[in-house]
Amino acid sequence: MSTEATQRYSIFVGQYGHPQLTGALHWSILVENVAQPTPWTGNTTVYEVTGSTNTYEYKNPYVKDLKQEPTFMGRILVGYVNAQRKETIGDVLSQVPITHGSLNWNCQNWVAAGLDALARSGIQVRTFTQPEMHTMLEDIRA
Repeated sequence: MSTEATQRYSIFVGQYGHPQLTGALHWSILVENVAQPTPWTGNTTVYEVTGSTNTYEYKNPYVKDLKQEPTFMGRILVGYVNAQRKETIGDVLSQVPITHGSLNWNCQNWVAAGLDALARSGIQVRTFTQPEMHTMLEDIRA
């Protein structure tokens, strides 16, 4: 029987969009709400920025059943967090800088910077470049 101190939760990068709109893909950081090892339940906390070039903002984390989300296209596992550190993820991600007014910056840049920030804070995540994540997320849609 695992105690809270030994429980770990999976961290993912999630992708949303519509298969026929290949250029409009939204990314977020996802944390499974059920301790591992457990088959994926879809019960996930979502961390993301929303908006557009001039209005991007960090959205308060929310819980979603991604198995019921029609725009959810898939996810890639990027790491784990123990129960004690899980509650710090929102604090770390809320401090990730957001760029306004640049057509070259979007939610995908924020996710890459968010993974870097989590890793620097001591949370066990692998970081990737945006092109690497694009390739991995493309593979899950194939």
